[in-house]
Amino acid sequence: MKPKTKIRLGDLLVQEGIISEEQLMQTLSAQKQSGRKLGHMLIELGFVSENQLLTFLSQHLGVPLIDISQYQVSVEAVLLLPEVQARRYRALVLEDKGDHLLVAMSDPADLAALDILSGVLPKRVKVAVVSDAQLFQAYDRFYRRTEDIASFAQELAEFRHRCRQRARHCRRTFIAIDF
Repeated sequence: MKPKTKIRLGDLLVQEGIISEEQLMQTLSAQKQSGRKLGHMLIELGFVSENQLLTFLSQHLGVPLIDISQYQVSVEAVLLLPEVQARRYRALVLEDKGDHLLVAMSDPADLAALDILSGVLPKRVKVAVVSDAQLFQAYDRFYRRTEDIASFAQELAEFRHRCRQRARHCRRTFIAIDF
């Protein structure tokens, strides 16, 4: 049995005719200067659209491409991964499927991130591809919302405490007036 060789994303895109060899070389040169990931550079240079790249990754890796805006995301599942780690690894836990967690990632080929997520999360991880823009919108929507709720709960507790203090003060005042 032949050992499976790892083919780089750029080479795969050239093999599939999505970009030319010249475009790959130009992108690799720009990538060296910027330090950004190849996929981001291909999009930035206009050689592929984000949707083209995500569709390609989805098909090549055999993982679903998900539109978060059309997906019923579980807030409880989202909170399994702290916001700092979610943003660092460009990941979002979408759903607890019982025996595994469905995790959306903008770069599902990032094996180091997958390794860390597998170690941090309480269940097996299955990956889906999503756009960076949708991930960032989801971070703001889900993580900020939970912070807002926590902040609101704190304000409510403080308000309730102040009301109780005033009520005690008012009762004492009324009792003193009655005598």
